[in-house]
Amino acid sequence: MPENETKKSKRPLGIALLRWLLFSFCGFILFVALVWGGLQTRWAKDLLAGFIEKVTADTGDYRVKVQEIDGLLPFSLFAKKVVLSGADGEWLVAQGIDFSWKISSLLAGVIDVQWFRMERVAITRIPASDGKKPEPESSEKSAFPSLPRIVLQEMIIKRIELSKEVAGSPMVYSLRMEAETEDGQVKVDAALQNLDHADDALRLKASYGLENEAISAELTYFESRGGLVAGLMELADAGEIQLTLKADGPLSDLKGKLNLEVGRYGKTDLDFHVGLKETITAALNGRIQPDNRIVPEDVAEALGGVDFAVHGRAVLSPSRVLQLSA
Repeated sequence: MPENETKKSKRPLGIALLRWLLFSFCGFILFVALVWGGLQTRWAKDLLAGFIEKVTADTGDYRVKVQEIDGLLPFSLFAKKVVLSGADGEWLVAQGIDFSWKISSLLAGVIDVQWFRMERVAITRIPASDGKKPEPESSEKSAFPSLPRIVLQEMIIKRIELSKEVAGSPMVYSLRMEAETEDGQVKVDAALQNLDHADDALRLKASYGLENEAISAELTYFESRGGLVAGLMELADAGEIQLTLKADGPLSDLKGKLNLEVGRYGKTDLDFHVGLKETITAALNGRIQPDNRIVPEDVAEALGGVDFAVHGRAVLSPSRVLQLSA
């Protein structure tokens, strides 16, 4: 067969293959577009809300009901109302939920949440358990489970309402948290603010090195009498509570200082040294001073005062053998 005729016979085959690839690609794009377009319909969003409610119908404390899902799925989601309930009825109601994330970051194994916002969260009670939870299976390979990489750039809850059954007295808070990654460090700035008392707040500023695993953190907390911590711990007679916590260093050699004062109960000043390696170590040095009303006067005199020195060390080996020394 002449060479020209061979080229002519091969050319239609190559063109047919290119046409097949082109039509397949266009068909795939059309299919994805139809699926994505279908997700944006009210029917699909209502179907998703019903699916969530059906899946969680028999999960005990965490039955979830979602009202009016909207947004550009799956990149962003807005829910008018989410209700969590258990055997005793509703215990958490969240309104105005706005969520957005970068779905492309999953290719790198990262869950990158751009923002998570809520207008209002109301917690009316602590849910009662429907039954016994299965005991977790022990594993000798690792003491700590591996966690997914999650980046949360912004979290805002404008109003957190806690009932008397939850906090001892009705309280209202707001939560704001921002995080960013810069020069190989994850920086976090968070604040939990009592909306009824301007001075009652928890503030956290922290950074974490992605390469050297170094932490730098400072946490402060203050609450007036009858605040959140006193209510959760059922310390009705406690006065003001102040907490300062500072930590700095790599996870393998983390050093810090803790100062805690609970009115009418006492105060403590502790220096700590923690090493999170294969062998976990923790050392404490400082003083604890109980309030005079906690220790009877005759006992305080016998002890030579109510100011106690604290020195202790704990070591947890990879084989989970705990050693304590003072």
